[in-house]
Amino acid sequence: MEVKILKNTIKGMKSVFGDSPKTAYIYARELERVLNRKYKVLLVDGVDGIGAMPFAREGQLIDCYEPDGRYFLGGMIEGFKFKGLKEKLDYENLKDNVSLINKNFYEERTSKKYDLVYVYRSIHKKNNSNLQMKKKMNRLLMSVKENGYIYILYYLAINEKDYINYPKNQYFRKNEIKNYFDDNWEIINIREENNLKPHKKHPFNNCNHSHKVGYLFAKKKSSKNDYKYIYHYKLNQF
Repeated sequence: MEVKILKNTIKGMKSVFGDSPKTAYIYARELERVLNRKYKVLLVDGVDGIGAMPFAREGQLIDCYEPDGRYFLGGMIEGFKFKGLKEKLDYENLKDNVSLINKNFYEERTSKKYDLVYVYRSIHKKNNSNLQMKKKMNRLLMSVKENGYIYILYYLAINEKDYINYPKNQYFRKNEIKNYFDDNWEIINIREENNLKPHKKHPFNNCNHSHKVGYLFAKKKSSKNDYKYIYHYKLNQF
């Protein structure tokens, strides 16, 4: 499947964190095909729209949480100047698709459930470091509908014995994330990289750096045990 990535569609509108992830474009289109309808997406720690814009452009309905309101408004953070998510949505006439919620999702009490929970570079963030990993994962999994999906890009501890630089509430150890998924879930795909993935400088990390990254895509089973899959050959395009 060819996926066209709109890297710099509008000058100056690129995320301060880089290009939108390829998975956002894939899921924005393929889930609509599988479900045969527009669907509801939860984006956690949405920053300035790096994950939200691909879903919004495809017409999906989005709840985008972000505790730092500067990412919605735009401006300057630690020397990085950027356009806010509000301006990007207004420019492309997409604001009707997206609800911007200036709160920390993990600390919210809401019973809303979603067709897709999309978690991109969120769990490890410092604003979530005081919350136990179990609480964060339970909060995410509780937000998925029956027959709904969850995608998580997460960071692994580079040194698994180092709990100072890689606290257990922010960084998973190898194969740890699978322990949060019981028989109510089908893990469709999971991959944990052995090599480090380079990441360019951005707010709160003003130097080029690297991470050890994991990816998980899972589906919550129906109580009737009647559910579909997105084919593996498409999921392999992490």
